[in-house]
Amino acid sequence: MTIFNERAALQRRLEQLLESEQNMMRLFAEERDIIFGRLRELDKIQLNDQTSPVIEVIETTVSPRKRKRRAKTKNQLKKKYEPVIQFLKSQTVAIKGTEIKDLLDREGIEVSNLGNYLKGLQEYDQHVTKPYRGHYFYTAAEDQNEEDVNPEGELAGASAE
Repeated sequence: MTIFNERAALQRRLEQLLESEQNMMRLFAEERDIIFGRLRELDKIQLNDQTSPVIEVIETTVSPRKRKRRAKTKNQLKKKYEPVIQFLKSQTVAIKGTEIKDLLDREGIEVSNLGNYLKGLQEYDQHVTKPYRGHYFYTAAEDQNEEDVNPEGELAGASAE
């Protein structure tokens, strides 16, 4: 067996193991939910709607499946997005995402996923637009006139010859 074939076979087996592991986790979670439901029913019958301390102990030791994220405050969002917004406002052409990443690095703002950061930026300020793939531009509707610059860097009133 060649190294390439062996590598492909090992990768395929890892994918199979991951899928099997996810199926088992799902099955355990379903069975746990069924057992908890039945224990609650039995407690209602026996103790007139009082829950058993056993269920409370078990439920606290089982980790939740989904974590809720804490909402960011307006001040946190402002600190996170304002340097980029000010930079985009000062530009007359659309800016590449990599240039925005460089700005964030200079400002000391840690971003683990630039795509998610830029989506959040667009939600935070509706004036931030994405005229084409990987480029971002700030368009202020109230500031525009016939002499404004479009995302391609040409004057809005100028005609292409």
